[in-house]
Amino acid sequence: MDRYLNLYLDRERAIGPKGSIIRLMRMLLFVHILIVSFQIPFRAIVLDTTYIRDILPFTIVFLLLGLVAISGSFGIKRSYSLLEKLFFGYLLLGMLLVIFWLLEGIHVVDAFRVFRNHFFPVILFFIAKKTLASSYYRTTIVNIFFIIALTLLLMSLVEYILIKIIGYSPYVFPWNRDVFMTSERYIGNEGGGGYILPESSPILGLLGWPHATAATLMSLIAFCYPYIIKTTTNFTQSLSWIVRCPNWIGYSILVLTGVAIFFIFGVKMHMVTYIFVLLLLPFFTKGKNLRKNIIIALFLFIIVLNNNTFQSIIISKTIEGLEQINVNQASTLYSLIPANPVADLVNRPIVNIFLGNWNYYYTGEIRLLTYTANLGLVWFFLFAGIFIVGFFYARKVISNRFVKPFDRLFAIGTIGLLSVCFLDMGHYARVMTWPMIDMLMVCLGGLVVIYDNHSKIKR
Repeated sequence: MDRYLNLYLDRERAIGPKGSIIRLMRMLLFVHILIVSFQIPFRAIVLDTTYIRDILPFTIVFLLLGLVAISGSFGIKRSYSLLEKLFFGYLLLGMLLVIFWLLEGIHVVDAFRVFRNHFFPVILFFIAKKTLASSYYRTTIVNIFFIIALTLLLMSLVEYILIKIIGYSPYVFPWNRDVFMTSERYIGNEGGGGYILPESSPILGLLGWPHATAATLMSLIAFCYPYIIKTTTNFTQSLSWIVRCPNWIGYSILVLTGVAIFFIFGVKMHMVTYIFVLLLLPFFTKGKNLRKNIIIALFLFIIVLNNNTFQSIIISKTIEGLEQINVNQASTLYSLIPANPVADLVNRPIVNIFLGNWNYYYTGEIRLLTYTANLGLVWFFLFAGIFIVGFFYARKVISNRFVKPFDRLFAIGTIGLLSVCFLDMGHYARVMTWPMIDMLMVCLGGLVVIYDNHSKIKR
């Protein structure tokens, strides 16, 4: 630990690739990812504050600014990749929107809260690019993502067994008690109101709500897929321990994930993303085990659909979901798109078309339209551009025959993460807030390092 805390003032020793400031920033980045992923249990057990997820990012930004000051220069260079320029634009748009909101009379705390939630985490992209230059540290972030995914999965299974099967009260878990007291969804919360009895609550998971836990779990499983389901054994001993696990462990994880998504959380959107991961993502691996992966995946689905026990669980989850919503809110086209978003945009003043409208809230199920209505068309094009360019970079890395095997796995995992995040934008858009936005920024930061290293190498 001392080697992270000794900040040398000598320029070369401080800002070099192995410098003390870089090492400290990297350590804080890893700790931040863990804290933001387990924020609710941390708040329930250790320290009850919503600002716990902000401390380390602001500290890292302070160190990054110090790094820029020591290096003596900063500017947007032509040599920067398109993805970096898009992220610069995204961050600048957030700053512009804060000024725009303040001029419209929005309270300063509300304006900066939105900036913190949706724009500030972008800084993690630049931090990851600076600190994950070595494949060794990209391996570390892969291990961290896998540990988080495994923890979310196993704790969801434990919650289900203890609460739904054995019959324990949901209050047995400290993070559930915290959610019941602070979430406006639950009757008896600190703010009053609510519409769900804590005793009738679905399994929440460590992120405090089924949709949040399911979205994060599926994003991480999609990222880890090429590591846990190997298409080759040509790996060195220096790589992540994940790739040295046998494939049967990977398939066991996928089966348990399917149980969690379909029968514990019952989140329809991520039933779709689960099918995507199992049946479509293997096409990107181009490995000799592709056919076996798809056959096993289909075989698992056939077993599930023909098993009476699983059928009864599906029926009970469907009834449970219908009981928690109003019958008039069934999934019709009107409930998905209750207003014409195009008509709303064209009828706005020109400034609001591009910079959004703070006071307008789109009530449909497609949250991508909600954010477009609030943040404007400039945000939409930047956001879509980040996903498109990120996918393109990952494909370029995969198709480059000079890329190291582990870097190729990282690019494949990035495609999985991007795909699940983009699909989720069609519903709850969890990628717009913690912890998914933090993970996505770190992942793309690692990807752009690989892309830059190999962009000048001919395939």
